[in-house]
Amino acid sequence: MAALVPEVGPLRGLTVSRLTALNSGIVRAFIPGTERQQVLDKLRRWNVEIGELALGDDDHDPTVSVVLTGVDTGPILDVARQVDSEGERRRRVRELLSEALEVKDSTGSFPWTEMLWRGTRRRVDLVFANVRDRVELPSEMLRAGSDPKVVLDFPWDVDGHSPSDDRGRVHEFWDEHGPEWTAAWLPNFLTQSARDQLGLLVRLEWLLTGDTFERYASYLAPSDRAIARTQLANQLHAARDRVLAVPGTTRRRAGGPDQQNADGSGGAPRGGVRPFCGHLRPGRGGSLE
Repeated sequence: MAALVPEVGPLRGLTVSRLTALNSGIVRAFIPGTERQQVLDKLRRWNVEIGELALGDDDHDPTVSVVLTGVDTGPILDVARQVDSEGERRRRVRELLSEALEVKDSTGSFPWTEMLWRGTRRRVDLVFANVRDRVELPSEMLRAGSDPKVVLDFPWDVDGHSPSDDRGRVHEFWDEHGPEWTAAWLPNFLTQSARDQLGLLVRLEWLLTGDTFERYASYLAPSDRAIARTQLANQLHAARDRVLAVPGTTRRRAGGPDQQNADGSGGAPRGGVRPFCGHLRPGRGGSLE
């Protein structure tokens, strides 16, 4: 309605809270008082699929608008399926994690980051690999050098494998080689829906990089190309937010009786020595950020 009659005061500059108030009695929440958040969550889900829907940048109460003169972007997205591969998905997850961890030399052979440990900045070497796969990650790569090391696994695997296979590899290494100053980050696996969102993110970023969009949207009239680009940009923004918000895929903490925490506290690892090789356990409310 706001898109049809934008000059009407009560409908101008709609925010999620105002939209919720205008639909008072229609939106029902299990916990009273959470109606606005329920509406916001629903709009974010729709935003990934509906490029004509635009949400503002405010995380708590963004503006909401709809563009009625939409263009079918399906054929353009279908062309982009050619770049949605296992390798590209891995590359994008690695980039997101590198941003979150402030990784140095993130595209090089020896990425690393810094952390504050007992009041001192320490270098931590990083490895991105499938922990379960002995070919991709031979035992030698699980050994730490002069600096501690963290191995970062990917939040999916081929059919028939689960995070328990990765944990099993860690424990096998521990039993065979003894403790090391190495930790393995073993995330929960993404659902199929979340993996689809990651694939959509890969396709959208490829389309909107350089002149790719112009080449594949050349069949559209110039005015329609501008509308289509805006729709795809809205979807890109929403897809990235959805991927980053996937619970349980980042922010892990060391812990447990057989593991050492980053600050040196916690139970001693097997063998009674302080170096360890263990898996980092999921924290509550984690996300790719």
